[in-house]
Amino acid sequence: MKTFTTHINKNLAISLIAYILISFISFKPKSQNEWTWIKGTDLLNQKGIYGIKNVPNSNNTPGGRVGSINWTDLNGDLWLYGGNGQDSISLSGGLSDLWKFDIALKKWVWISGSPFSYQGTNNEGRSVYGVQGIPNSSNSPGYRTGSATWVDNSGDLWLFGGSTGDTLGGGSGSSFKNDLWKYNIASDMWTWVKGSKFWNSTAVYGTQGLQSTNNNPGARSGGMISWKDVNGNFWLYGGAGITASTTNGVLNDLWKYDVVTNQWVWQKGSSNINSAGSYGTIGVSNLTNNPSAREEAFNWLDKSGNLWLYGGFGYDASSNYGDLSDLWKYNLTTNQWVWVKGTNIKNQLPIYGSMNTPVASNRPGAMGNGGCWVDSIGNLWLGNSYGTNQVATDFYVNIMWRYNILSNQWTWTKGPNILANQAGNYGIQGTSAITNIPGGRTYPSSWSTNGEFWLFGGFGAGSDLSAYGQLNDLWRFIPCYTATVTPTNASVSQTICSGSSATISANGNGTITWYNINSTVLATGN
Repeated sequence: MKTFTTHINKNLAISLIAYILISFISFKPKSQNEWTWIKGTDLLNQKGIYGIKNVPNSNNTPGGRVGSINWTDLNGDLWLYGGNGQDSISLSGGLSDLWKFDIALKKWVWISGSPFSYQGTNNEGRSVYGVQGIPNSSNSPGYRTGSATWVDNSGDLWLFGGSTGDTLGGGSGSSFKNDLWKYNIASDMWTWVKGSKFWNSTAVYGTQGLQSTNNNPGARSGGMISWKDVNGNFWLYGGAGITASTTNGVLNDLWKYDVVTNQWVWQKGSSNINSAGSYGTIGVSNLTNNPSAREEAFNWLDKSGNLWLYGGFGYDASSNYGDLSDLWKYNLTTNQWVWVKGTNIKNQLPIYGSMNTPVASNRPGAMGNGGCWVDSIGNLWLGNSYGTNQVATDFYVNIMWRYNILSNQWTWTKGPNILANQAGNYGIQGTSAITNIPGGRTYPSSWSTNGEFWLFGGFGAGSDLSAYGQLNDLWRFIPCYTATVTPTNASVSQTICSGSSATISANGNGTITWYNINSTVLATGN
């Protein structure tokens, strides 16, 4: 009998090469697909506790809010800006506060911005632009919700557009912007980089595929989809807003922003509003393929650098508006979209199958306005959104799904598949449990960092299902995976988590080799 033990790292993937018979395998997992309530309350509409700027404190917490803007910095800390919610004196309105959650300390830090909403004083939340291209400590994007975000290769935080108050007093919470901003963490200063300071500015498309200093996406909000590619370029898709005319609608234009040249290029999609999807054949990329106009979709970047999106609210292949359930991939090299999975018809219900069992026919159903994450081995996750359950559309759901790109299969991993509009089961703060789960919600903020998923706030249910409101609860989720060990004449499958230990005992002669996802040898035993 030989015994071999190794530690499963963050880049989890296992391969076993041996001419042996596995007689025993044991795994010591931690927090298997479990939620942990980390900070905040289980109550609705709680005011923010700001403390002192730049000083971490266990009591600090952002107020309940929806539609906040979020980033993960290069150190893995979580950043949060604005949204619509509760300020320091329990007045609800547009917010312009910037927060950081320090992962190591497990504490919120109020970084900058006002502790008051635009209802707190006459001018709170107004944008302060300064001079374009020049950072200034007085500059501020002001009240924002529904903006697109990126983190550049230097660690600066970027945002584009959204709903905001206008610097000249002409705007309101429902006005759209197309301004581009950069925040430097070290200097604590915002820079107005590009776009207009006026609300509801029209787009300048130029020639598709060509950069120009004049190009700029039109003003928009409503859940734009954003990615950063492997070359550091920013990508923007859809949302609700305007094109080259001042008519409002839903968009399906794809844009790329080059950080070096400070230029936008209209890459793909229509320059008109409310476009139906051009689906083509499922699984086949084509230059004419395009997802439909939509907002509030889920988005991911895979390990090969492809852009992914799922669902949201918009138009199907027949120009009917509703909740969507289609999965798309965009290849940057070929400049082509491919319809990967799902339907091209609105308001489709989910097919769950059995929990934690991937099946080709499984699907999340039509949904949007939720959290989305990429795990350390490249699976795409979504959940905690507004959408469908088994019987109807338009519910707050707290289901989590995982999509495996290689197998092209969805797996229902967490949450009830029958009831919607569920209250949260918080358990004990700081303690994970298999029964813990956030309540159903919409417009939360979500982050992936260090192999873990994080979820904050949104609009939905706390621990009491009798009412819905603005939430300020912060949750952590540690994903687990089923790893298959395949020697010559046996196979073993078990559920394990990153950070776990695994012990294999085997009879016979041979060598056991463990690899990570990048085919790097982790350890070898005889």
